[in-house]
Amino acid sequence: MGQSCVELLLPMAKLVKGLATGAVLRIVTDDPAAREDLGAWCSMTGNELAFVDRKVGYATYYVRRGALS
Repeated sequence: MGQSCVELLLPMAKLVKGLATGAVLRIVTDDPAAREDLGAWCSMTGNELAFVDRKVGYATYYVRRGALS
């Protein structure tokens, strides 16, 4: 929390690469631009933004590793 989504993308990409195809990474952030940024990143990398759980002040994003990523 407290980091922008852009600051999280590189470490997140490394974590996703270490996952098996179909595995899910949970990301919690308070960055309001995260939904758009993560969605675009998933589209470009062959991953899936599987679920978004929005709460007051933060959201939890679930990114599923795709077969092509």
